[in-house]
Amino acid sequence: MKNILKRARYKKCNERGFTIVEIMLATLLTSVIGIAALNFYSAEHNTLITQQNVSDMQQNLRASIDEITKRLRNAGANLPDGIQALEMSDANPDSLTIRYAPFGGSLDVGDHTQKQQAAPIHVAKGSDLSMFQVGMKVQLWHEGAKTPEWFTITNISTNNGSGWEEIHHQGQPFLFDPQPGDKILILEELKYYVDNTDTANPLLMLQRNGAPPNVFADNINDFQMSFLRTSLDTVTTLLPGDTAIVGFVSMAAHTADIDHDAVALGNDGRRHRSLTSEVTIRNHLQ
Repeated sequence: MKNILKRARYKKCNERGFTIVEIMLATLLTSVIGIAALNFYSAEHNTLITQQNVSDMQQNLRASIDEITKRLRNAGANLPDGIQALEMSDANPDSLTIRYAPFGGSLDVGDHTQKQQAAPIHVAKGSDLSMFQVGMKVQLWHEGAKTPEWFTITNISTNNGSGWEEIHHQGQPFLFDPQPGDKILILEELKYYVDNTDTANPLLMLQRNGAPPNVFADNINDFQMSFLRTSLDTVTTLLPGDTAIVGFVSMAAHTADIDHDAVALGNDGRRHRSLTSEVTIRNHLQ
C-alpha cells in the first residue's frame, strides 16, 4: 500500500510540469546570456576587422615607401648629360618622376635633318649597339622642351651605302621627328602620384616607361617629397641644375573600412597613419 501511494505522488509531481514563472525566468536568463555572448562576439569581430584594416594600411605604407626609396637610390645612374634624373610637382599630394639607366646605353641621333616619320632612325656607323636588341622598349629623348617618346625596336640594320646604323620603329609614328641632338636611351622612367578621384579609396599610381598607369597601393591619401641640396637647404621643388643628395619621402594612408570607434573619437570613420623616410641619392646629378 505504501509503495502504491509513493508511485501516485511521484506521478502527480511529474505531471505538474513547469509554471509560467519558471519558463519566463528561464527564457530571460537564456536571452541575457545570448545577448551578452552576441555582444562579445560582435566586439571581438569588429576588433579583428579593425586590426586587419590597420595591418593592411601599414603594409601599404611600408611597401610604398620602400618602393620609392629603392628607386631614388638609383636616380641619375648612367644618364647622359641633359637628362633630368628627378622631376616633381609640389602639390597636395605631390608627384615624382625618377629616371635612371640600369644598364647604361645611349645612342646619338645622326647629324642630319632628314624627316624620319616613315623611316628608321639613323645613328652613326660604328656606334655601340651591343645593349640594344629587337623587341626592346626604348625612349627617344628630344633635345629641348619636346616630350620624350617611347617606342619598341622592330629591327636593327646597317646602311653601308649611307654609312648609318638604322634603328627601326615600324608601325609606331612619332609626334616629333628625330633630329640631331636627340638620343635613344635604355631607360627606367617611373612616375608616382596619388589618384584621389575616389576620395574614399585614394590610390598610389605607378606609371612605368610610358605604359598606362597601374595601381601600386590602395588607400594612400597623401604623398609629399622634399630634397636636401648640396647647398644644405631643403627644397620642395627641384629645378634643372639642382643637385639633390638626400630625399625625404612622406606618405599618409587610411583604413579601407569605417571604424565606428573612430567615428566616436571625432574622426572621419577611418584609422589614419603616416610614415616618413629619408634616402641618400647615390647618383645625385640633376
